[in-house]
Amino acid sequence: MVMIENIHHGEFLARSNLVRDLNVTAIAHIGELYERGVREGQFRENLDPLEIHWQISALCFFNVSNRATFSQLFGRDFGAEEAQQRLKANTVEMVLRFVAKPEVVK
Repeated sequence: MVMIENIHHGEFLARSNLVRDLNVTAIAHIGELYERGVREGQFRENLDPLEIHWQISALCFFNVSNRATFSQLFGRDFGAEEAQQRLKANTVEMVLRFVAKPEVVK
């Protein structure tokens, strides 16, 4: 659906307050978590919660949109539970390393 909506330049989303409201809530939640991390001295300053969400979405969307082709090309079941758990852990680590202050990352 996301890929089709992008092909149509977001025409449906432009008319949907519901989808926009759901995403605003997600951005607000990320913003709260990020600000808490900054206050506690764990996260770098001056990051944009919307851009953090964008990066998380990119990492997750690629997994969904390319799982079948990667599985076929590389002979590994990227949809298997173990593979998905490993990918989830790696994605969390990548995001945390991005937002964390360098001295916090060990």
